[in-house]
Amino acid sequence: TIECFFKAIKTAGFNIEDTHLKDQKRLEKLLAVIAIAFVWVYLIGDYENQQKTIPILAHQRRAFSIFRYGLDHLIKALTFDSQIIKHYLQLLTRT
Repeated sequence: TIECFFKAIKTAGFNIEDTHLKDQKRLEKLLAVIAIAFVWVYLIGDYENQQKTIPILAHQRRAFSIFRYGLDHLIKALTFDSQIIKHYLQLLTRT
């Protein structure tokens, strides 16, 4: 949903508000890159959720979002496992 995207670009992920950009062209370019990154991270989260389901809490909600799951897996892959990055890149080409 759009709410998920806005949360992701703000406090739950990319922290866009910390950029303090004023130039509209630069902000447009940044938003375009962030939109692509959001889709990629969401695809990673969806893929990883199919491999190992995000735990459901007592109130019947996921312990964390698909986006957060994907972001955490991407960060871990970039830090520790370069082989999985190739697989994650393939997720972008199937859309």
